Amino acid sequence: MLGRVRRLLSSPRRRRRLFRASGVVLAAGCAIAIGFLYPNTGHEEAVFSPGKPQVTHEEPPATPLTKSDIAASERALDQFVRTAVLRRHVDDSYDLVTRHLRAGMTREQWHTGDIPVTPFAAKDFAFAKSKLQYSHGNVARYDVLIWAKPKAATSSTSFSLELHAVGPGKSRHWLVDYFEPVGGGISMPAKPPRNPLSIASQPSATDPPLGAAWVFVPLSIFSLIVLVPSGLAIRGGLRNRRADREYEKRPLPPLKPPPRAS
Repeated sequence: MLGRVRRLLSSPRRRRRLFRASGVVLAAGCAIAIGFLYPNTGHEEAVFSPGKPQVTHEEPPATPLTKSDIAASERALDQFVRTAVLRRHVDDSYDLVTRHLRAGMTREQWHTGDIPVTPFAAKDFAFAKSKLQYSHGNVARYDVLIWAKPKAATSSTSFSLELHAVGPGKSRHWLVDYFEPVGGGISMPAKPPRNPLSIASQPSATDPPLGAAWVFVPLSIFSLIVLVPSGLAIRGGLRNRRADREYEKRPLPPLKPPPRAS
């Protein structure tokens, strides 16, 4: 194999062509690597569509609830999960939700159990935990994590639940206005971690699909394919140049006299 490479590189013209081709290939490899590492360096611009402009209202800053409001909202949350979500004594949950969540249903229609509340199978229910995420005035938003029993058919799921306080004075009470899975539902293992409501250990959707090693390893192999023949060509060229200089320094042997005619 090395003999073939040496014979191929013995010609100065072939060596010049190889140098040029190696430079082009190396530049192409660098461009490919830059394309993988920095796929998009531009800035996305906002897209505006014709029509009436939409005004987005920011959520007001959170304000703490009183101890009595926290206790009353947690009681309403607990009763809502045990009745509407688990579909046990569904009739009792009709007075625990707002008109918005009822969606115009009557008490008789609510009694059928076909209600606009995401259910959780009671036979798979192990326990539930809640954590207050936001509160302001008459609004309280909780993260509710419902754990399933080991080997249950239903996966443990995280929900977002919002309650609104209604009624003045002593008649003030909390009603559930919103209840939906977070992001379509988060599957959890049967054994809960130390902090069940922490989702920091979940993989990020923005992580790059490929690491830098997937780019540099093929690029290194590709570079060796180019650099090894180039190195052999440079080595052969230096040897030939050294041999030419040594040959020029040597004195020519004297010419032999022509033979005399007899």
